Amino acid sequence: MLYKKLGQLTILTTVIIILGNTVFAQIKPQPKGVDEQLEQLKTELNLMEEQIPKVKAVIQSQYDHMQALRNKYSTRDRSTMQNMMEEMKRIRKETENHMKDILNEEQFKKFQDFSKRQQTTERRGKKDREGMRGRGEWGGMGDGRSGF
Repeated sequence: MLYKKLGQLTILTTVIIILGNTVFAQIKPQPKGVDEQLEQLKTELNLMEEQIPKVKAVIQSQYDHMQALRNKYSTRDRSTMQNMMEEMKRIRKETENHMKDILNEEQFKKFQDFSKRQQTTERRGKKDREGMRGRGEWGGMGDGRSGF
């Protein structure tokens, strides 16, 4: 009986690992830092050499402002999160305005698409992380149910 349970547990663990790896393999990694984001923008926007330092400065400024916000709003109550989101919108709008001055029309449209994709991925990742809260040790519902 014990060996049967251990066998089932091993199979279940293997399936969870395989499914988890499959899901993560399908998610396109987003730039983590300024340099990675700049490299991606160089390719996607076909930046000219004189645009690169200007774009990097704008990205660095946005990154610094966002980090400062995350540090400022370390508590996660509803009103603080709402304030943080409003300030993030303002920072994104400022970034967009600066980029509009640097990029040509075609590049700017591609930058807007890039920004939307990045925000969508951030939101999706946040929802995925929030969905994992309250799960039991084996990914279940925390009350003995399997969750499958």
